[in-house]
Amino acid sequence: MAHRPYIREVENSGTAVVFIHGIMGSPDHFLSLIPLTPCDYSIYNVLLRGHGGTVSDFCRSRLRQWRAQVCELVDSLCNRYENIIIVGHSMGTLFAIEQALIHPDKVKKLFLLATPLKTKCSPSTLFSGLKLFLGKLDPKSVNSANSSYSLAPEKNKLKFLGFIPRYLELFGEISRVKKRLGGVTASALSFHSGLDELVSLKSVELLKRNPSFDCRILEKSHHSYYEQGDLNILCNAYSSFVID
Repeated sequence: MAHRPYIREVENSGTAVVFIHGIMGSPDHFLSLIPLTPCDYSIYNVLLRGHGGTVSDFCRSRLRQWRAQVCELVDSLCNRYENIIIVGHSMGTLFAIEQALIHPDKVKKLFLLATPLKTKCSPSTLFSGLKLFLGKLDPKSVNSANSSYSLAPEKNKLKFLGFIPRYLELFGEISRVKKRLGGVTASALSFHSGLDELVSLKSVELLKRNPSFDCRILEKSHHSYYEQGDLNILCNAYSSFVID
């Protein structure tokens, strides 16, 4: 896939929906939700800097740049829209939560997927990562790979060492956001996958400490792949949530 940003600006719209993907992710992760967004809402499905290109592009980028990119976008939208809804996946949920804290009068709804407040690394994760780096993805995982990994194939495996600083930055961001969760007043609907390889369900326990968060579990889904029944649940919930 092309892994490009998508913008739909609706004249005189009062609501904008911002989609923010995860680390090494892609705007394609939200392809199932985009068509369900009301036609009178504007859409900003972003591609974070360093994504959608090469491993070197990604490694040269910084988390602070991704955060600044989101801040700049939401700041500009606050001047044009009365209501802003932010949809985030994985790392993108951390930026979404931060924007709800910065702009509580504008960011009134959060639709969150796999908020990584507690992480884990299972053997299946390591095995899948190895296949990804070697270019030997399971055909059954194509949907998941397309939606979760936006970097071009790389033959020089040493370049993947550049992932380490980016993930260390991510862990720092998790710690920072975790400390501020109590201040979120936006209505937040959070989905977590029962078979998530990266995010622990213990994240739900932390979110539930704030009554603004409604947390639900997709029992048969993974971090980036949704079983069809779970996907239907997710899509129906999104459709209802954005228009309430």
